[in-house]
Amino acid sequence: MKIQVHYDVPVSAIVDIKSGKVEEVSVWCEGIEERNDLNAVVDADTQLPVELEERVRAHEIVDSETWPEWRFR
Repeated sequence: MKIQVHYDVPVSAIVDIKSGKVEEVSVWCEGIEERNDLNAVVDADTQLPVELEERVRAHEIVDSETWPEWRFR
């Protein structure tokens, strides 16, 4: 099962309106905050909240791993 952990992150983007491209994205604070609502930790496929045991395991993993580079969508 894949679980998605949601965060609120203060970011800004510089865009080139002529080319239609994002040139730069800046994260303004390294202290990102995890969302703390019912949908903060959800099943990645269904987007439904997961059970407490799965939430705890997801946090163990996300808090201990080195994160991959940022992907922009």
